[in-house]
Amino acid sequence: MSACPSRRRLLAAGTTLALLPGGAAAQATSGAGRSPLTLAVTDSPHALPVLLADKMGFFAAEGLPLRVLHFPVGRIGLERLLAGEVQFATVADAPIMFASLKRNDFSIIATVTRSIGDNSMVVRNDRGIQKPGDLRGKRIGTPRASGGHFFVDTYLLYYGLTTADITLVLMEPTRVVDALVRGEVDAAGLFGTFASDALRQLGPNGRIAPGPGFFAVNFNLVSASASAGVSDADAARLLRAVERANEFIRRNPAEARQVAAGILKIDVKEVERTWDAFEYRLHLSQPLVSQLEAQVRWALREKLVPPGTRAPEYLDMVRVEPLRQVDPRAVRLVR
Repeated sequence: MSACPSRRRLLAAGTTLALLPGGAAAQATSGAGRSPLTLAVTDSPHALPVLLADKMGFFAAEGLPLRVLHFPVGRIGLERLLAGEVQFATVADAPIMFASLKRNDFSIIATVTRSIGDNSMVVRNDRGIQKPGDLRGKRIGTPRASGGHFFVDTYLLYYGLTTADITLVLMEPTRVVDALVRGEVDAAGLFGTFASDALRQLGPNGRIAPGPGFFAVNFNLVSASASAGVSDADAARLLRAVERANEFIRRNPAEARQVAAGILKIDVKEVERTWDAFEYRLHLSQPLVSQLEAQVRWALREKLVPPGTRAPEYLDMVRVEPLRQVDPRAVRLVR
């Protein structure tokens, strides 16, 4: 039986992308007989290039034996990495900031995705919230120690409110949508598939409130240290595989959305709704460092960390050599 059209297109794309730098044939043999490293990936549009690289076999094609574990949010994957259970993880900037205030034995090897506009304030229509000012006195839920938490604070400040004007309910990410649907909170700061899931379950009783269009999230790949068994060569193989997926997204955006919907188990219309909010591009640049520093100031202001906590030197936590091996132009940091 011949392969289906979609499968044929994926195979053709793999053949084309094998011609990228670091071709598959030469790389594949280098991983023979090795114990696999482990990657914790977030099931979110933010991690789409990484999810695609796994789905389409690009890690194996680059000679990187890799076991992939899936988690609902990046913070859990980062915790697994810090516990020594995985060697790579996808995670947004806020969890990196909180972890970096306690330890520095991990590195950022690339920003995978930069998103603007994906974070949303999802409100219940039966709570009288017609405009942002109506959030005063309301209960707002959001995942603790997350980009969603930072978003809620930024959202409130933008509209002349503070966390003192609302009741902020911090909970585990997997509980926020359920709390909103049950009516335990009046609104929620959500992102990725959590927002889509909340809107689907709320139906006509849910909507996205207007929000600032400038809020950005850097979604990153982090690695354990070289002393923990992650070499620059392995990290570069990982990044080459992700770059193959980026090339597939650029050349076949419609098919990439279809594949993403299948991986994330959501309707393709939900992928299309926020597609333009994401920039899929491997890079290491100054906005990441600036964002992490800003988040430390926020955490201090909101008393989320002990007084006097000092930000680490984030440039020292960026591991640039693997990305330089893949694309030297993608590293733009001021030292």
